[in-house]
Amino acid sequence: MDLKKLAKSATPKRLAAYLAGLPDLMQYGHGRKGPSETVRQEEHNGHRIVIRTIYDVQVDGTRVQLPLSVDNKGQVHCHSLPNYEFASAVDMIKTLIDNFPEDFALKKKPVKRSGAHSRHAKLKHRKGRK
Repeated sequence: MDLKKLAKSATPKRLAAYLAGLPDLMQYGHGRKGPSETVRQEEHNGHRIVIRTIYDVQVDGTRVQLPLSVDNKGQVHCHSLPNYEFASAVDMIKTLIDNFPEDFALKKKPVKRSGAHSRHAKLKHRKGRK
């Protein structure tokens, strides 16, 4: 570890500039409707790089609101699994399903009869009364 480089990076001005460039994680997923978005920013050879990643996660056709983010190394993080790092968002969702099965329980939808079929059944029932 280069202590001079560390000390230079930790000056209030440099640290403040670094922290200001980080995405505001509290705005992602907490009480927000719709897709999650993270912003990664980096400076390289005098150029400012900004990458916005938008996740619209659905499981079984239902949107899942997740406070997830991606760091500058591409690792996916989720507040629901704070001690995990994932190389892919798909692996993260699989782990969430495995760790919180009650939140992803399949719900059976009631079978609705069509109007024509219902009318046919009623008519048949009425004919049987005679």
